[in-house]
Amino acid sequence: MIPAGVGGTQKAAWLFAEGLARRGHEVTAFSGSSPYHDPDHPIPGLKVEPVHTEADSFPAIRDGRFDALHLHVPGYSLLHPIYPLLHEMGKNRPKVVETNILGWLTDRAAQGVTDQHFFVSMTSACQAARRSWKSLRNLENCGVARNPICPPRPFTREARSLLRSRLGFAEQDIVALRLGRPDPAKWTAWECCAVKAARQNGSPHIKLLAIEPSPLLKAEILSGAYGEGIISLPLVTDPSQVEALIHASDVILHAARYGESYGYAIAEGMAAGKPVISRSTPWGDNAQVELVDHGKTGFICCTLEGFTEALQIVANDEALRSKLGREGKARILDLADLDRECALLNAAFSEPGSPLLQERWENTLAFGKTLHAREWNVFEATHGHALGLDRSLFRRERIYSRIREGKAVLSAARASLRSAMGATAYR
Repeated sequence: MIPAGVGGTQKAAWLFAEGLARRGHEVTAFSGSSPYHDPDHPIPGLKVEPVHTEADSFPAIRDGRFDALHLHVPGYSLLHPIYPLLHEMGKNRPKVVETNILGWLTDRAAQGVTDQHFFVSMTSACQAARRSWKSLRNLENCGVARNPICPPRPFTREARSLLRSRLGFAEQDIVALRLGRPDPAKWTAWECCAVKAARQNGSPHIKLLAIEPSPLLKAEILSGAYGEGIISLPLVTDPSQVEALIHASDVILHAARYGESYGYAIAEGMAAGKPVISRSTPWGDNAQVELVDHGKTGFICCTLEGFTEALQIVANDEALRSKLGREGKARILDLADLDRECALLNAAFSEPGSPLLQERWENTLAFGKTLHAREWNVFEATHGHALGLDRSLFRRERIYSRIREGKAVLSAARASLRSAMGATAYR
């Protein structure tokens, strides 16, 4: 069942559907129109049935056409209509494997009808345990199957130069790319502020391509609040165009307000061999600290000052950009290998308790012991420049982070209480 939209969830759903079909399963994908599906190039074993709403698929499920369902859900209470149907079917229901896209386990309606929960990153699994007031080891029927990545297609130097010229960038410009939906939760002004500060601090060749900022941030960019050198474009949904834009850039910036439960914009940038500069968000989703190996494939920062200095260092050192990008590409293609992640999903359908699932969960438990250290292994604490020696910045951000984390804990408690009372966790 493919969710609506154009985000990473839908992209992963199509990749999993195609991957399972290539493994010999007969897969039916219930979906609306999607930029991730090409009807002119059908995949053997994958049948696509158009639906307007999820309920349109219920008759086929009720009639017993399927041995298993793969659902993509946020994990908090939305009063999802699929669960009453599954409870009604009782023992006749298909096996249900959920990809939990936001790291919550507060949807009580899912209890008793979900055979396996997969989180999209190890970080998201850790956050789900925190939000459920449990230790990671005590989560039941849980695992991690990362959103998969495909190796990027070759992109010629000539095509890169042509696209950069069309966008208004010169050959000598260092183009920082920020990709995201125009959702206020997905954006801060950090990227714009960092580019503005860097340009004023002797690096006028640094420019920013922002796609697509939140409405307020976009208005500020167009008004000139962040100076020159920033181009804002509408959301791009065509996968080949997104891939081309990534190849045309030099560095990926990502400073979302609440972080990412996975972060395709980061992962696809790494797959294309681009260094990533991101922000640690311990109070929210924070998978960026899992994807980016700080200091080896990019930089994780906790302050705008650090974010700005990291950008200038990367922008002014071509050899460093190449090294970070090369190691980042190798890392993400290993972390999110399509065949291995599909093998985990396949095991959940056919081999509950398989060694493959057990090994991944043991690795997740080991990762959980290191998460706090990863969240604070940041540029401001580790870098040898003057900023890295200013411990007051580091202390300030850790205090602010504890306040934000406290607010997040209260929010999670409120959501759990609402869910226990049968109400939607978030209004």
